[in-house]
Amino acid sequence: MLASRIAHAVTELRHAPRAFALVWAAAPRLTLAWVALLIVQGVLPALVVLLTKDVIDAIAALVRSASIVGVDAAAWRGVLHVAVAMAAILLAIEFARALADWVRVAQSKWVAIHIADRLHAQAISLDLAFYDSAEHFDRLHRARDEAHFRPLVLLENFGGVVQHGITLAA
Repeated sequence: MLASRIAHAVTELRHAPRAFALVWAAAPRLTLAWVALLIVQGVLPALVVLLTKDVIDAIAALVRSASIVGVDAAAWRGVLHVAVAMAAILLAIEFARALADWVRVAQSKWVAIHIADRLHAQAISLDLAFYDSAEHFDRLHRARDEAHFRPLVLLENFGGVVQHGITLAA
């Protein structure tokens, strides 16, 4: 089963450059934003992991200071600073996720328009005999119905692998 999934992924990966080129042609600025957000969404969880150690250290220092001579104001400030930093990173993660969702929606609309224009131009250039063949007409119909989301799905999956790879490397 794993070998089948890997083979399917490799097959799909072959189409990634063409899908990226299609999405780039439709919306280059949104594609750049998407790539930047992938990097940000890959780095932010790593920052949470790194900051978790500081949170634990600050709380341990607070507990140590409280058990010896009462509550130390410097220890409270340390916990507060780290907690604010952690909250800021968690908010940044949610903001990046919401922004990435917005970029995906906008990007999908631009890709759909771009593909519709390309399909329309291709349909105009075809001979009338093409439309007499049910097989060819069905192919055009499937292209029109599926082509606007398939490149984005492929790039989303590839982008997820890149994002999680960045998180893992960090």
